[in-house]
Order: sequence, then C-alpha cells, then structure tokens
Amino acid sequence: METFDIAIHGVQIKGYHHFKINAPAGTPFTIQEEDSAYNPYALACYLANDVNSICKELRTKVMFSKSLKSYTLQDVKGSQIGRVQYFLNKAVRGMYHNGQISQMSGIVNGEPCLSTNPSSTQKFSRNKQAGGRACIPAILRIGPSIHAKLVLERICKTLCKCKNKEEMPVEML
Repeated sequence: METFDIAIHGVQIKGYHHFKINAPAGTPFTIQEEDSAYNPYALACYLANDVNSICKELRTKVMFSKSLKSYTLQDVKGSQIGRVQYFLNKAVRGMYHNGQISQMSGIVNGEPCLSTNPSSTQKFSRNKQAGGRACIPAILRIGPSIHAKLVLERICKTLCKCKNKEEMPVEML
C-alpha cells in the first residue's frame, strides 16, 4: 500500500520568547511529545542532535542572542526551540497515538516574528488568554500514512477553527 506525508504550511512554533534559539530558515527539527501540566497534548520542537543531518551552510551560520551571545546550530544541537501551536497538538498527537502517522517533523521557513493571535475558542487553557508574542514560522510534516485521506480530513477540520487558516495551506506529498 502506498504511503503519503502531509505538509502543513504557515505553522507557528510558539515559545521563541522563552527558548530564545533562532534557527535559520531551512533548519529541520523533530517533534516529540512533551509532558506538560498545562497542556496534556503538548508537542515540543527540537533541533537535531546529529548536526550532520543539517547542511553545512546552516550548521556554521553564526546567530546572535542576548542570552547566548553568538552561537551556531552546533552549539545548540538537540535544544528545544518551541512548541507546536496549541490547536494542532490534540489532532496531531491523537493521530500519532492511533498509528495513523508515525513521524512528526518540520522545517523552519522564516525569521522569528509576531504571532497571530488565536480566536477566542483557541485560548491557552492554563489562563484562558489569547496567545501572542514571537513565534518561528515553519512547515510541519506528518506521516507517513496509508490513511492519508483520513489524516488530511482531520487536519483540514482542525484548521477550519483557526483564525489564520488562509495562511496555512495543507498538501499531500
């Protein structure tokens, strides 16, 4: 049976203000489940531990931060760069646990910027306040899946509730 990956464009990796790691555009990252008292579906985004999986140009690029001064991806390998947007977590994590997808990853596709505030139905559950602050724009890749149509429908249904859904096209790869 043929399997497919699905790409979700325009995803915002939240938490840049906390983790303060500026991964340059083109940097791949992995997504792992995170234990969180505030969000039982949290998905954390990590840079690769094996920096050889990142092209040399990105690996050696010097970036600047108030907390780390100057650094390269080699210096921060394996570090958490943020979390997947709250409203996507439940759907993606559920499909991962149900075996509908077996991998979750992404790629940074821009510089940190101000995030789009979610609608009132997507407020962060801990304090019922809309998000904001800085985020890292990315493309989320999930799969492979033999249930591509089902996964695609679930993602599209989840995105329908999103305030910035026009900025988040989904494609089957």
